[in-house]
Amino acid sequence: MPDRSREEQLEGELNICIMDTLAEIFKRAAALGQGLAQRYGLSMTDLAGLHKLEEPMTMKELGQRMHCDPSFVTMVANGLEKRGLARRETSEQDRRSKMMRLTDEGVSLRDRLEKEFATRMPWATALDGPERECLLTILQKLAAASDPDDQTHPDCMGPAGVSEPMITGGVTPE
Repeated sequence: MPDRSREEQLEGELNICIMDTLAEIFKRAAALGQGLAQRYGLSMTDLAGLHKLEEPMTMKELGQRMHCDPSFVTMVANGLEKRGLARRETSEQDRRSKMMRLTDEGVSLRDRLEKEFATRMPWATALDGPERECLLTILQKLAAASDPDDQTHPDCMGPAGVSEPMITGGVTPE
């Protein structure tokens, strides 16, 4: 087996450093999310449901946004309802469907949590505006890139997961 060239070795080391750094950022985001959830007496699934439930939507739509199966969405809905943060209503368009809607308390809590989460993330404190825009462009490019060999789909992504459509035109993420 021939030795790898110095350039190939450096490229491999660079990729490992990128993976390690991304892992550290994800770990910090997860820890922050867990801390916020605990402080407000929420589970991580409650936190994810609050984040994804931006507007009234069917349970099916919520499941699609969360990349979850119907039984998991029911668990999320039960948790949010139990805490008075959301309620299920019969859809006016299709009486067979249930709509999820945040209560006023749910909207208020979601807004507080998202503001705190967003302002405490490393990019909010370590990067200036143009650097954050550059980071967003790079992250969107990575999120749009597909690996033809990767056929896995997570059952559910948490708040730190990349699962929303790309944001363009200088708009910042939620």
